[in-house]
Amino acid sequence: MTKWEVRSKWKELHNKPELRNTLSPEVRDSWERCYDYNLNPQLRENPYICTRYELSQAQDNVGYLIEASDRVMSSLYEFVAG
Repeated sequence: MTKWEVRSKWKELHNKPELRNTLSPEVRDSWERCYDYNLNPQLRENPYICTRYELSQAQDNVGYLIEASDRVMSSLYEFVAG
């Protein structure tokens, strides 16, 4: 299958979910996982996946922001929920 055919098929499956039933269960499940995770088949290189340490550092760096926004987000949730 050419790149064009793969792209065309991906768009077709994206726009017409009922066509996914024509795929083998393994391929369908794999495609749906990719779709759920917003993976782009046209991506030219793999996205960077950070290490646990890097994630922890990033969370520590924005901890103050999360803490500061907690009260605002809670109030917003109560307002929207009614």
